[in-house]
Amino acid sequence: MSKHASALYSNREQQAIKDIFALLVSCPSALARIDSAPAVVGGELEPLADALIELALGCGLSRQVVQVFVEVEFRRDAANSGDGSILRGNTLASKLVHQLLHKLGGAYLRLVLANSVVHQLTVGPEARLLYELDPSRCEPSDEPAKNLPRLLAKVAAVVDALCSPATLQQLPLEIREVAACVEQLARRQCAASQVWPLVGGLLLLRYVCPALLSPELHGLCPVAKPPAANARRNLTLIAKILQNVANGVEFGSKEQWLLPVNAFITDSVPRLEQYFKAVVDLPHADPDAPSAADATRSNCAPAAAAVTVDTLHFMHRHVAADAGNAADHR
Repeated sequence: MSKHASALYSNREQQAIKDIFALLVSCPSALARIDSAPAVVGGELEPLADALIELALGCGLSRQVVQVFVEVEFRRDAANSGDGSILRGNTLASKLVHQLLHKLGGAYLRLVLANSVVHQLTVGPEARLLYELDPSRCEPSDEPAKNLPRLLAKVAAVVDALCSPATLQQLPLEIREVAACVEQLARRQCAASQVWPLVGGLLLLRYVCPALLSPELHGLCPVAKPPAANARRNLTLIAKILQNVANGVEFGSKEQWLLPVNAFITDSVPRLEQYFKAVVDLPHADPDAPSAADATRSNCAPAAAAVTVDTLHFMHRHVAADAGNAADHR
């Protein structure tokens, strides 16, 4: 059966899928063991993450599932003396977060980036312009000093779009829940100065910046018409600056040509921190209207009926294998 095979489940079967998966999720220690399952060790990390997130979204349990594996990631980082690799390595937690952002985050990226910078820099006269700041990459006729305010205006447009309260309302609740989980775990385990950079690492380094670097892969421009060289370089510079703003880190002597950007970073860090705080300040449902919080959830999330047969088979195979390994070690 192909990996895209699917079936139409009756309401009773859909409820059974939800109940069985909810039973696994209700025991976080058992769910966490999947992190050491044969799929992870044997190189099937990507399909395992895809199967897990498909089931989690279909059953309305994405927050609980992702939280379990993000906690595993934080414990692993603590065991490695805090090497700063949280959600940046080739781990199940990292892949789960990537799948969640990819499946649910497209509309928000288009809202934040497509109109503010990507369209401007890839279509029309501005697509031919180059806002280069590195003298070693400039032509004799280029003027980096004049390019600086033009480039920073583009970065500021992205920051403005991110910080807009109206835009924030369009960020899927599932993504905000993951950000809130990262913030809570960071407060328990990390230095206070690392809390917002870790949240920023999730939202910008793993979400917004990759879309700037490859807009054609994130639905921000046609795949058949990727950015030309100048446009891609401009987008790369914007992403580079945003990464440092997210980390709260100024450019140093290794990239002296970016030192003039530091004043912008200093001014922008507090604004992005306010954005991060707003993201993790989750809306609460009205007790008299149980579905209120669900109204902010992504309408892109699949229902249990959309879960493929292959997903169920794949998950059963690896959960059963892990259960067998656990029994062997009793």
